[in-house]
Amino acid sequence: MIVKITTGSDFKGAEIYDTGRSSPGKIAEVLDSEGIDMDYDDNGKCTPVTEKIVASFNMQAGLNPRVRKPVKHFVLTWPPEDLPKLTNGKIIEIVRRYLREMGYADTQFMITRHYEKDNPHVHVIVNMVNNFGQRISDKNEFRRNIDVCKVITNEYGFTWGRHKWAHKCDIPCDCRNRAYESARYDISRAVVQAMARIDDIGQLPQRLILDGSGVIATLKRDNNGNPVGISFSKTVTIEGGRPLTCKLSGTSIDRRFTCRNLMRVLEIKEDMPRIAEQAMQALELFATANDVGYEMPRKVRRQQEKLNDEIRRYYHDQKRYESLFKGDCVKAAVLISLALAYATPLLALSTALTSAIIIGIRCGQYGHAESELEEAHEKLNNLIRIFSPEEPDVKTTKQSISKNEDINNNTRKSYGGPKY
Repeated sequence: MIVKITTGSDFKGAEIYDTGRSSPGKIAEVLDSEGIDMDYDDNGKCTPVTEKIVASFNMQAGLNPRVRKPVKHFVLTWPPEDLPKLTNGKIIEIVRRYLREMGYADTQFMITRHYEKDNPHVHVIVNMVNNFGQRISDKNEFRRNIDVCKVITNEYGFTWGRHKWAHKCDIPCDCRNRAYESARYDISRAVVQAMARIDDIGQLPQRLILDGSGVIATLKRDNNGNPVGISFSKTVTIEGGRPLTCKLSGTSIDRRFTCRNLMRVLEIKEDMPRIAEQAMQALELFATANDVGYEMPRKVRRQQEKLNDEIRRYYHDQKRYESLFKGDCVKAAVLISLALAYATPLLALSTALTSAIIIGIRCGQYGHAESELEEAHEKLNNLIRIFSPEEPDVKTTKQSISKNEDINNNTRKSYGGPKY
């Protein structure tokens, strides 16, 4: 079973198409409806009247004028092999279950069956505004549609769909897909191994043949002979022992296997000795600068001074919150004792809760200052390790704070930071 979903704003156009009035030769039959003003003939069959149906849909859609597209249209299609199983009663049962699983239970709908094609199919018009005036959510409906169709197809024993090429080669689609996936994996592995042994993209087809991987690469060149595209092919054996040649472009395998990206990999491979030589020269220059008394860049030095300021500030904040915490604990104990001695138990309980909240806030402030101090410490240590490997790590102690204040006494002037 396959379902096509569309959204619109015109109930009249959808109704005219579904009931066959737009095409005189179309045979359509209204099987079921919910919440729609419908006429019936003497045999009990629905005789749709466009004005009444559209007025019913628009009346409920008017409950929520913010919904600009209240029309949801479903087309449920089955393969011709399932025609004997699809009686009108069975179709009504399936459609009602589908709408319930998709979240369209409490709303208006109309089910119409068409007979002009070999594939049995029905059209369903659904109102996106439910019976309570709320908009029905259609979030991720395409993914949910796939899941619901799979469940219904399995439970009712319907025929699984076939791929568009299945009519040409008469191979089950899952078998062919597996063959192409296997070929895609083999091609990517063979190309990766061959790229390590070549220096030019023109050597890739011959290298793949010499490796015996069975992969054939074809280069597409422009008028000047420059490679502009690449494709691969590999012959695999499918069910029944039949050979299948899988032809894939570089893009269909992966973006890394396009002609341009493969040439970039080879260019980087050629430049590796030059890059390694430049790296060695940079290391030698750095070692020489350290030997002659290399001075840290001004920007990095200012960053180090800023981190020292942050460490001092967080350290003093930590000490201040610690003293406030002790004072709050003493005040809380005194207040609770006085409340127990001279007031009611309810006042004592409220005093205790208020004190507990204040003490908890102090604990949170202390913990935040401690975490910020550790983070600033880590940043400063990383900076020192990169530009001054011989200097020891900074420690969060009272001596280090005072030492930093003595060394960086000009930091507040340059940054305008807080004074302690």
